[in-house]
Amino acid sequence: MFNFNPTQVSANLEVFAKGDYEVILNEPKPYFQAGKPNAQTGENYPDSEGLMWTLRIAEGEHKSKPIIFRPNFNNEFGPQQAKSLLVAANGFPAGQEGEQAYNASHSTDDFSYSADPENVHIGQAWVDTKGKRVIVSLDVTMGKGDNAGKIYQQFKGFKAI
Repeated sequence: MFNFNPTQVSANLEVFAKGDYEVILNEPKPYFQAGKPNAQTGENYPDSEGLMWTLRIAEGEHKSKPIIFRPNFNNEFGPQQAKSLLVAANGFPAGQEGEQAYNASHSTDDFSYSADPENVHIGQAWVDTKGKRVIVSLDVTMGKGDNAGKIYQQFKGFKAI
């Protein structure tokens, strides 16, 4: 018999202080989230989809604590953030030169994915990030609109180790 005591755990993810953290990447999973109504306008927010990684802090007082990285591929910043992770996970330095070297050596990789529950698929380029160690630069931001007053983790970028 298992005796789970929910008072001994947190139901919320920790928001980490601004700084750089060495993390280990878990295998990404595709996600899709239908747009929810905006409480102020009544109109739906756009749908959100992409890939989600659980990053585990590798060392120090927060060792093994999870950070969820979930770039939304339906906006202009999500694909950029995901590429920053790919460049770092494959050992290339941050910046234009590292990105160009990454592009040259990975242009034929399989970057496909599907969040369709009937046909979940993730391309090998994404799967290959599993187990890699990178440095993630984090910050903290306050929510806006419907999320005003909530504190969120903000991802500033990734660097190779």
